Amino acid sequence: MKAMKLLTIVTTLVLVMATAARADWDDTMPFKMHYPQHPDPNGWDIDMTNFVLADDWRCTQTGAVKDIHFWYSVQGDSSAAPILLPHFSSVSVSIHDDVPEDGTGGFSIPGNLRWDRVFVDTEVVFKGPFSGTQGWDLPIPNPEGEVLCEPEDHIWYWQVNITNIADPFIQQVDTIYWLDLQVQNLADGLQIGWKTSQDHFQDYAVYQDTAGGEWSQIAVCTDDHLTDLAFVITPEPATIALLGFGAVGLLARRRRK
Repeated sequence: MKAMKLLTIVTTLVLVMATAARADWDDTMPFKMHYPQHPDPNGWDIDMTNFVLADDWRCTQTGAVKDIHFWYSVQGDSSAAPILLPHFSSVSVSIHDDVPEDGTGGFSIPGNLRWDRVFVDTEVVFKGPFSGTQGWDLPIPNPEGEVLCEPEDHIWYWQVNITNIADPFIQQVDTIYWLDLQVQNLADGLQIGWKTSQDHFQDYAVYQDTAGGEWSQIAVCTDDHLTDLAFVITPEPATIALLGFGAVGLLARRRRK
């Protein structure tokens, strides 16, 4: 009887874990970074078509980075019906070491490249749309030093889910890394922005206006309004589910004995 109860409990847990093994992510699911940086539904989207954007995270579990999730919007997508998917042809993803600020009033930036890969649109899973009143931002100031931004530019946003990554990066617990992203346009020239987050961790997000150029902190409308970006790194769901099924098999074997 006890074995049957245990089997029922573990089976229920496996069903929960199987749900967690889906490609998208929500707040009921685990993560392995300092904490999720949720999208601000009434925040901003930073141009990630013409700029490389990056934000930092602290690893909380040594192991493979096989699941990366982030949120984005399309510039000017303010109609009653959102622009149809897909919105970009590919996304370049890279992971870098952290270069801490040197104590002279500067800021931390991405350092040595540790891992990179390009994912085409058919290799990612989109979830959404979600809605909110959102602004559009070009992180680079104009010659007058003003950041170019458009409040209330668009309504819709999506979650991008990159899962089951082959040859993944192996992160080490308590180490800080940077996630760098840039998307490539489709032929229709849609401009894509990485969503901002109010969940601040350690250093603010940065951008490059040319690949390999200097890093600068992202400013939204004013130079003193710094921001974080919306993303989460999670445990590989397939591993979680396999562990659960293994436990069920073990209990069933004991019960037969």
